[in-house]
Amino acid sequence: MKGIASIAIITIVCMLSMNEQASAQKWSFDYQVAYVDLGNSSDDVATGDLNGDGLVDIIATEDPYISWFRNNGGSRPTWTRFVIADANSIPGWTGEKGWMGMWVGDFDGDNDIDVCAGAKGSFNSISHPTAWFENNGSGGGWTMHVLSVNGDYFDHARSYDFNGDNKDDIIFQKYHGGGVYYVPGGGWTPTQIGTGSSGVSLFDVNRDGKMDVLVDNTWLKNPGNPATPNWQSFTITGSSSGVKNAAGDLNGDGYVDVVHTSEEGSGIWYYFGPPNPETGTWQKHSITPSPAYSGTHTCWLADFDLDNDLDILTAEMHTSSQKRVTIFENANGDGSVWTEHIVATTGSHNALAADVNNDAMADIVGFNYDDPNPLEVWYNDCWQTFGDVLCSHWAFDYIEALVASGVTSGCQVSPPLYCPDSNVQRDQMAVFIIKALAEIPVTPCTGVFADVPASYWACGYIERLVQLSITSGCSPGIYCPLNYVQRNAMAVFLIKALAETPVSPCAGVFLDVPASYWACGHIERLVQLGITSGCVTNYYCPSMNVNRGQMAKFLVLAFAL
Repeated sequence: MKGIASIAIITIVCMLSMNEQASAQKWSFDYQVAYVDLGNSSDDVATGDLNGDGLVDIIATEDPYISWFRNNGGSRPTWTRFVIADANSIPGWTGEKGWMGMWVGDFDGDNDIDVCAGAKGSFNSISHPTAWFENNGSGGGWTMHVLSVNGDYFDHARSYDFNGDNKDDIIFQKYHGGGVYYVPGGGWTPTQIGTGSSGVSLFDVNRDGKMDVLVDNTWLKNPGNPATPNWQSFTITGSSSGVKNAAGDLNGDGYVDVVHTSEEGSGIWYYFGPPNPETGTWQKHSITPSPAYSGTHTCWLADFDLDNDLDILTAEMHTSSQKRVTIFENANGDGSVWTEHIVATTGSHNALAADVNNDAMADIVGFNYDDPNPLEVWYNDCWQTFGDVLCSHWAFDYIEALVASGVTSGCQVSPPLYCPDSNVQRDQMAVFIIKALAEIPVTPCTGVFADVPASYWACGYIERLVQLSITSGCSPGIYCPLNYVQRNAMAVFLIKALAETPVSPCAGVFLDVPASYWACGHIERLVQLGITSGCVTNYYCPSMNVNRGQMAKFLVLAFAL
């Protein structure tokens, strides 16, 4: 697999069940018009680095053009349009001036990304031929190669190196003819491998190490030699034709699941896959949101919230009454609960997910088929676990790191809150440290401290601190669990938890922490470890209480969470 083909496989299309409850996470997408108005009948969109600068560019059909939009970098890139092909200027072209089924891949094995598309017209007596455009390596020059394949409206193309020759091959479908074809990159001799009238996607459905092809409501088993005609076809149990399709392990059971969305009609179905997809029965389910989704011409899969499970992107076309661009969040990570997040209500034709600003988060790229149809990007700014810690909060990254590490679930469950400005108590401090160290609380408690009985909610964490020699209490026999943690005591907790040695003698780094100060050695060791630089320039504020936002930063830096 080469070039853009890797993106095509990783972000395979999907849709699953949802629920109507509010999500534990808030979603934030920032909208941008990347190009004001594409040409009429804008059909397909793809992404890839066309000029080799490490940035993700956008490729689009906008009749009569195939264009690419150079990513100029930054968190909100500007985009510069270049034309790959203009049907009006191609000699020998007759009929409709336009393109469809466009996709990308390294078809000649020279480590840059080329483009393929089907002609809506005819070229030199070939009706609706397939063409590929050879990239000169910089995206600044393109050579058109017309294949002697009657494409009959080449559509739903995907690419992958099926035959292992380091050139991406093309899978495409005849829009009217219903055939599905394999075309090897470089060889260009087409082989019909199946039939079907709707969506095409790629996935190793039977997990045998060979890429299979999903078409309509069937999947085609890769026979090993991809040039073999008429691959063995398997129908998804209980499914109907005329659907977009997708595959991926959505419930984490190790088996491949399949999703169908009604391309032009109404309905979304998903099928949990059996251990053997060739002989087993698929478990059919359906999505029933209100109002129902119709014309879901977009179907894509990505981990939008970075929680290591797959979320679903879909969009209704401009002909739909709702025109929703939506992400269904895999809320429980097992495909049992899906939460609807409507990103926009402007519709999109063949939108997709790609990280176009290099922030390791999946953004959305798309446009509508007919005017008005600007090229649109929705930037995935961030997702947030807590309603009181917005993406713009200074401690957002630290707090989310605590969540991801299992150190905190917040101060309140419903609605989820973190209370970043609340002061940290000594009982909470014990929990933070024991969880950050991945230690196990003592059970049962023995009642080491008079003010921490065995029934106290944090007793196990506090007594584990004692066992680890991180604390001996606030004074003989007591722990003072409800006392606030000051910055001096916090330094001592952290240095002991890290099994570090306090600085001795102190150098007097801070004006308010003289060398004779009782916690000076612990505080200056924090400085040496890069965990703190003080509260303001030249000051540490040792007697200041530590709030939960500040504690998140200290913990993440101290324990590399």
